[in-house]
Amino acid sequence: MTILTVTSRGDVTLGKELLETLDIAPGDRLVVLPRADGGFSLSPLPETGTTSAQGKKKAGGLEAFYGSLKNRHNVHVTLDEIKKSIEEGWASEMRLRDDP
Repeated sequence: MTILTVTSRGDVTLGKELLETLDIAPGDRLVVLPRADGGFSLSPLPETGTTSAQGKKKAGGLEAFYGSLKNRHNVHVTLDEIKKSIEEGWASEMRLRDDP
C-alpha cells in the first residue's frame, strides 16, 4: 500500500517505486477515475510519441484509442435514431425512461 500526502499547493509526490510500477516518467499526465466502490483509480494517460521512464516507446494513435470508449450500458443506436433524438430534444419532446 502506498500513502500519498497532498501539499498546501495541492501537489502529490509519487515515490520512485510507484513511478516504476505505473511506468510513469516526469512530464507524463495521469488519469484519475472514480470507481463504483467509491475509490479512485490512477493510471498514465497514453500520449503519442512519448517515452516512459524505462525508455520504452508508449503506444499512441489508433491502437491506444481502440477500446478506450466503453459501452457500459450496451446501447446501440443508428445515426437516424441519434438525429431523431436530437430533434426531439430541441423540441422538448424527448423524455428519459426515468422521467415522471
